[in-house]
Amino acid sequence: MSKTVSSPILDTCYMNPEAFPWIPWIEGTEIKVLKANPINGQFFTLLKASKGAVIPPHYHHGTVTVYTVQGAWNYEGEEWVAKAGDVIFEPAGSLHQPLMHSEEDVITLNIIDGVLEFQDTEGNPLFMLNWSSALDMYKEYCDVHGVDYIDVTRF
Repeated sequence: MSKTVSSPILDTCYMNPEAFPWIPWIEGTEIKVLKANPINGQFFTLLKASKGAVIPPHYHHGTVTVYTVQGAWNYEGEEWVAKAGDVIFEPAGSLHQPLMHSEEDVITLNIIDGVLEFQDTEGNPLFMLNWSSALDMYKEYCDVHGVDYIDVTRF
């Protein structure tokens, strides 16, 4: 006798980035939280950074994939410079600091697995960003600014 196991079929989830607010983040930067998965800890953001924006060094507890939408950037100490259309794959356990290189804003789509641990120049933890803290930031922004909240945890 065989057992049949059924699972619910999930519909495709469409998200229009224009429907989400740019949320002020680190000085000179803004983010849009597009997706947060409480099951596997993955979250998707758009990051916009102005020329000269300083994002602290950060340690990856999981992998990150970055697609460059606009502008040019790299990591301190790296020879490559990512431009529009380039994809960067970042392994878990990596530590780096992004540098912005263009006159126009840099915009990246970030697929983040796990936690980003931001550090000061001595390597001391400043703050962490994960699916939950990104979701909280988005919800708080919507509440404070009267923006309609879109459930980014749904499938």
